Amino acid sequence: MLIAMMMAAHTGAAPPASKWPTIMASMTVSRPSTPPAPSPADNEDTMLIVDGVRIDASAAALAACLARSCPPDEDMEAATVHAENQLLAGDHQGARDTLRQARARNHRHQRDYPVQVGQLLDFDADVASYKGLADYSRTGTIDALDALKAGLPLHDRRIAMQRMRVGDVFLRQGKMRSATGFYDRVAKEASAQGWPEMEGFALFRGLTAYATAASVDPAYDDEAQRRYAALKSRTVPSIRPYQDAALIMLAKLELMKNGLSEEELTRRLSGLRSASPLLVVGPRIEAQGNSLVLWTDDRRKHALLPANPSGHWAEFRYLITPDGRIDAIEQVGRGRATSHVSPEAWADLVGEALAQRRYLPLALAAGSPGLWQRERFLLTADLELPQKSHTRIRRPGEKLHIRSFQITENDAD
Repeated sequence: MLIAMMMAAHTGAAPPASKWPTIMASMTVSRPSTPPAPSPADNEDTMLIVDGVRIDASAAALAACLARSCPPDEDMEAATVHAENQLLAGDHQGARDTLRQARARNHRHQRDYPVQVGQLLDFDADVASYKGLADYSRTGTIDALDALKAGLPLHDRRIAMQRMRVGDVFLRQGKMRSATGFYDRVAKEASAQGWPEMEGFALFRGLTAYATAASVDPAYDDEAQRRYAALKSRTVPSIRPYQDAALIMLAKLELMKNGLSEEELTRRLSGLRSASPLLVVGPRIEAQGNSLVLWTDDRRKHALLPANPSGHWAEFRYLITPDGRIDAIEQVGRGRATSHVSPEAWADLVGEALAQRRYLPLALAAGSPGLWQRERFLLTADLELPQKSHTRIRRPGEKLHIRSFQITENDAD
């Protein structure tokens, strides 16, 4: 019903009856002070890394900073740059060590440097999540919120954005009610403070969460309908992108659930453009047992997964063309042992799934070839520390997950 209601709002058509389709909650992991562009993407946790400084230079800069007892803000900046470079080089554990050491040195400075400490703690929490440390990631994201609250005014937009980040982490870990509690608090504050973009962002996130629940349990349908109505009722122009994002999300879900053709999907979304990449549809890919499964139409393709996900990653560079298709895809890096997994490398299957993505057409200058992207995919699983042990192991019954983060190239084409 929700997809039909939204289509009626845009076309004036009467809404036919339909059921809630399956939905994956979207999530953008970033550290801005304003809401990111709405993105109902399959890939729900996209951390942004900037590629621009050589790793030996960043290591030397951090060492020199510490040798001269540099101020906390310079220490945190140098540590963050070096940790980003370690991630780019595939040394994920090294990045985590760098961030943990910087956290130990600078956590106490949160009153004087709330933004810098908050960003450091948030980045540390992100990296921990990619290492399978779900509990540490959740508490670290909350610690980042506390750091901002320690030194910023009560109603600062950066605090509200970090509350959204905390909600995102709870949602990723399956704690929907806790997550939507954070989203709802931000929506209420944003409405009171006159932050329409922030309000739209929070309302969209809450709608997405309850749509997820309603797709598997009709008991959540009424609440999802209520949240859709709340978002649709807002008339401030700056909220329209989130209303459009809901339209895209719901049309995409009808494609997934009811076999909506690509031509019909394109027709329903005609006239919508996005200045930044906004994923509309992509094939389903998930871990099942010891295999990675790619679903295309009614067929399945399999690739064997390694027993131990540590160190397994693959990085791709690709072009999103103006009409929203993927072109010039190239695998530009991979972690240790990935190429030795047989019979088919899981990374190759990820690349095949990536090539089948479809984005909203881009609002670009005439003659532009599109937008270049770099994206790294990692294998991970939540870990736990058994009693009387110093070694973390995969939680019983925990399956592997595929996570990814975006890399922005300073010298992109």
